[in-house]
Amino acid sequence: MGCCDKVKNLYDTAQLEEKQSNKPHTTKLYRQMVEEYPNLPYANQANTRLAELEKTR
Repeated sequence: MGCCDKVKNLYDTAQLEEKQSNKPHTTKLYRQMVEEYPNLPYANQANTRLAELEKTR
């Protein structure tokens, strides 16, 4: 599995966790994407979602 496949899987899992209101795991997955894959488009999306989640604290 390439890095793009892995980050897509992480993003998909984070989206599912977010829908299930599992904020701690969602946040962890989004942060992992941002840290490990900062140059991929999914990292930008993860940053956006993290910002939204922070607003709802």
